[in-house]
Amino acid sequence: MQLAPAEEVKENGAEFAAEFAELLERCFIDHRTTSAGHPQADGAAERIVRVLKEALRKACYEAADPAAWEKGLPELLLGYRCSPQASTRYSPYQLLYGGIVPVVPPAVRERFEQPLDFEDPRAAADSLLQRAEWVRQAYPAAAGNLLIAQHRDTLRYSAVRTGRYLAKPVVHAPGDYVYVRRGNVPNTLQFPQYDTILRVESVGPQGVAVLMGRDGARTRRRVEQLLPCHLPVNPIVDPRLFRPARDLQCEVCGSPHDAARMLLCDGCNTGWHWPCLHLRAQPEGVWLCPGCQGLKREALAEQPGPEPAARPDVGRELFPRAGTRRLDEEAAGLHLRRVRLVEQAGKGRGAVRAREGALQFRGALARPEYFTVRWDDGSESGLSLVRARRLLV
Repeated sequence: MQLAPAEEVKENGAEFAAEFAELLERCFIDHRTTSAGHPQADGAAERIVRVLKEALRKACYEAADPAAWEKGLPELLLGYRCSPQASTRYSPYQLLYGGIVPVVPPAVRERFEQPLDFEDPRAAADSLLQRAEWVRQAYPAAAGNLLIAQHRDTLRYSAVRTGRYLAKPVVHAPGDYVYVRRGNVPNTLQFPQYDTILRVESVGPQGVAVLMGRDGARTRRRVEQLLPCHLPVNPIVDPRLFRPARDLQCEVCGSPHDAARMLLCDGCNTGWHWPCLHLRAQPEGVWLCPGCQGLKREALAEQPGPEPAARPDVGRELFPRAGTRRLDEEAAGLHLRRVRLVEQAGKGRGAVRAREGALQFRGALARPEYFTVRWDDGSESGLSLVRARRLLV
């Protein structure tokens, strides 16, 4: 055996243990085994297994077949071998074949650079000597990079085990989008979470979160069962948030048939046949049913000033994010609170006028002017949350 390693580390698997130990003894290779339940002792190999499993999960998910990993395995291995590693800064392909850039086929690049005839012994020898020279220069650099990576991993592991480093806990706030972990995953090639994206409505003091889907259905899960969703989710049109039922009925005729002409309201998820609404063609983009359109018109009518020419972002108003929901809750808590406004009534330092009134919360859709102030003199005016904080008595 050429280029044999000095030592070999493996887990406590009993398959072919005797034959493998005999082979290592004949090759003068030191044989070491890891402790049970301690994968950190063989971290590099376990990391490779993890990367390959994640890639195989995605391949099986795209093919919608758990047995599709056999077909995608050659392409995945080719991509892994031709990718530079974080530890050595080189790809395994380059270290094995002597600095050749991994292209398919690899001989095409050399033939484009200069004519090369391997039938000529001198040309073949020159090519091998050139690769050997590159290997003699690259291997020490790769070995040094590997030692640096191993030392960095040792320091990180020591910090975690001694408690000098504590991982930042994941906090789920109302309005965040999350996945739900699977209870029992029978196959390691399945994703550990379900595909459906849910929104956190509230989190209780005992660590139980109330989750709501786009269909309005609510469920309860512990926060340990939740995984954060970092995808750019549009809460009004993203199809991953809601899957309509097969027997979804039209709100006008009550028939669940003719799904090709069924419109799904992006506000309340109800079904409507567009011929039943007397529409000439199927609308494109964001569509709201007549009920949600009326709700939007009421919210715009309550806001002072002219109606904006541009179409507002309906998704942000009907399905706000966590920060906006916190502002809505704070504004709702200031309902009927007293405020005091001191104004300049004329010239001079003493010419001031103070007015007092009560805040009337207008609803979350009235943001940013959440309140109508009813002054004691009978007048009214709009007020934002920022200004209401300053004027509280």
